[in-house]
Amino acid sequence: MQSRVVDMAHFRVAAPRTLDEAFSLLSSHGHDAKLVAGGTDVLIHIRAGKSAPKLLVLLSRIGELDDEIRVTETGIRIGALARLSDVVRHPVVSARFTALAEAAEQIGSEQIRNRGTVCGNVGNASPAGDTLPPLYTFDAVVNLVAPGGRRAVPIAAFVRGPGRTDLAPGELIESIDCPFPPEGGGSGYIKLARRAGIDISTVGAAALVCGDTVRLAMGAVGPTPIRAGAAELLLGAGLRDEAAFDRGIAAAAAATTPISDIRASRDYRLAMVQVLAREAIRVSQQRSTTKERVQA
Repeated sequence: MQSRVVDMAHFRVAAPRTLDEAFSLLSSHGHDAKLVAGGTDVLIHIRAGKSAPKLLVLLSRIGELDDEIRVTETGIRIGALARLSDVVRHPVVSARFTALAEAAEQIGSEQIRNRGTVCGNVGNASPAGDTLPPLYTFDAVVNLVAPGGRRAVPIAAFVRGPGRTDLAPGELIESIDCPFPPEGGGSGYIKLARRAGIDISTVGAAALVCGDTVRLAMGAVGPTPIRAGAAELLLGAGLRDEAAFDRGIAAAAAATTPISDIRASRDYRLAMVQVLAREAIRVSQQRSTTKERVQA
C-alpha cells in the first residue's frame, strides 16, 4: 500500500490575539478552520491525510485564555493553554487528582507533554485519550466560550464519539473544572500500551476510591470512555466482599464495546480491561486514607 504524502504548505496560519479575533476567523472560514493549542495531534492528522484544514488558528497568543491550573474553593480549573507537563508538576493535582497527573505523565515524550494541552487532548476526543478516563472519574466539566456567551458541559456529555464533541461551530474550550474528590479519597490511572510513553493506550483504567465508594472509568474499550454506574455500586460493596467485587469487575467489562484494530483484538481488550480495572482500584484504595479491604 502506497503511503499518502501530504503537502504541509496547503494551509495558512493565523495567530489572533483576542477571542473576538479568533471568533471572527472561525466565522469566516467555517469548517476550513482548525483550532490549535499545542498542535501535537493536529499536525499528525494533517500529515496522515485525516484532516485538511485551510487555516490553522493558533490559540497560544490569546491573552484571555489561561495557561495556568488554578486552585479554587471547590476544585481546580485547568486553563485552555495549560500544558500536560503543568498537570504532571502541579502539587495539588498530584495530591488530590493523582490519576490525572499519572495519565498526563504517560502521554508521549517530555517534548510532547511540554507542547500538548489537557484541553486539546479532551477536544481531540480520541477513545484512547489518556486524560479522559481520569476526568470522567473526577466528574469534570468542560467550559465553552463563543460570541454568544459561555456554557458548561459535563465531560461525559461533551465527548460524543471518536473525534466528535459537543462543540458548536464557533465555540472553543476555555477551561476544564474538576471538583475536589471526597476528602481522603485515593485515585490512580493504569495504562496498557505496546511501548510505554510512546504509543497511545490499548486499554486504560482510572479509579477513585473513598470509603466504600468506587468510581471507575475505562478508556480505549468503546467509542467514548465508559463509566458503569451499576458496576461501581458492586465494586464499592466488593471492597469487603470478594464475590461482589468479582461481579463488579465482570459488570464493568460487560459495559464496554471494544473493537479489534492494529493495537489489539477485541477479546484481548475485554480480558485486559478487567486486569487494569482491578489494579487501578487496588492502587487507589492503597492511596486512600479511608481504607476498606480491596480484593487483589
